[in-house]
Amino acid sequence: MSLALPAASLAAQDFEGAITVRIASTAGNGAPAPDLEYLARGGKVRVNVRSPMGSVALIAVPSEKKLYTLMDAQSMYMEQPLSFDARGGAAATSPPPTITRTGKKETIAGHECEHILVSGQQGNTDVCMARGLGPFFAATAAFGASMPAWQRALVADGAFPLKVSRADGTTQLEVTKIERKKLSDALFTVPGNYTKMDMPPGRRP
Repeated sequence: MSLALPAASLAAQDFEGAITVRIASTAGNGAPAPDLEYLARGGKVRVNVRSPMGSVALIAVPSEKKLYTLMDAQSMYMEQPLSFDARGGAAATSPPPTITRTGKKETIAGHECEHILVSGQQGNTDVCMARGLGPFFAATAAFGASMPAWQRALVADGAFPLKVSRADGTTQLEVTKIERKKLSDALFTVPGNYTKMDMPPGRRP
């Protein structure tokens, strides 16, 4: 079953606000990984990430086909080309996953989502995907990592994952808060006092 939608539908989402995402992983010091904050406005997406080296923000601007990485502690930024049709990096060339709708629905953080089963080379994954929350941007793809099958399915479908579970029932990702609110356009632009950092050809940050 194909869930593919035109790429333009990603930018057509009218959600504006913040989404808090909890990731089931650990930081380098063994502590739980900090929550991610997704901000969406007018088709643009900003992902705020906290790290021991300071806060980092990824800004995806589909209209410009650009991805900006802001490093606040250094007042610097990097610029990379962005294609919403090829955000999976190396994973984009692998066979598409098999999608099975279960018909099961759940309400997470006050928003309804539908459970689907995604079967791909990485195994089976249960994803409760929601509509109307703007485009989902896989932050790991910005750093050259392969995109799992469930992420590729969501990118193609223009949906946002509220909960992702492995076949053994362990939760990989879960949204804990959805807040609709007005956001400043400045959050989705590079500050004027930031210095551009050029990356060598073929290198990722």
